[in-house]
Amino acid sequence: MILATSYFPPISYVAKFFGNDVIIDIHEHYIKQTYRNRCEILAANGSLFLSVPVSKGSLHKPCSKDILIDYSKPWQKIHWRSIESAYNNSPFFLYYKDQVEECVFSNHKFVSDLNQQILEMIFKQLQLKIDVRYSENYIDPGTDDDFRNSISPKNKSGIGFSFYQQVFSEKHGFQSDLSILDLLFNMGPDAKEYLSIITKDILS
Repeated sequence: MILATSYFPPISYVAKFFGNDVIIDIHEHYIKQTYRNRCEILAANGSLFLSVPVSKGSLHKPCSKDILIDYSKPWQKIHWRSIESAYNNSPFFLYYKDQVEECVFSNHKFVSDLNQQILEMIFKQLQLKIDVRYSENYIDPGTDDDFRNSISPKNKSGIGFSFYQQVFSEKHGFQSDLSILDLLFNMGPDAKEYLSIITKDILS
């Protein structure tokens, strides 16, 4: 199964690692306005996308592994302030906040390195022993197990996602397939079981 790199990836992305041999293609062509450098959370005013700004110069390089993070603006403070505001009242925010904040302020040079730290942190908090594999070369398309572009903000689907209590669900209704942060802060250790239950429904 092939995935792209992802910033605080959606729930469907993390579920792909359950019972599958997954490789993250960091040599693929970087695509803007995707989960490669953005995540979606549920805030007081509804769905909110948080995007890691990238250096425009690095966009001339085709590989995701070469995309540089742009630190000319205080995006880290904005992201953390948004996450804290959205989930401060969630049941498990205090339990995971330090680990998430550490990732946000890690000051990596490349987006893919930041995303790698995030994914390793997620698996550690979920108590999942998964060795994340990364491509050494670009992987040609043409397989049914290629999800590099199908897991996308433009292709969201609520199929297979059971309701769980979200901080602002009473105001905005249940929002499916948000960032794994939403599941982690709202369900805590039960997030692992939730992922295992929905996996079969969203792998097709």
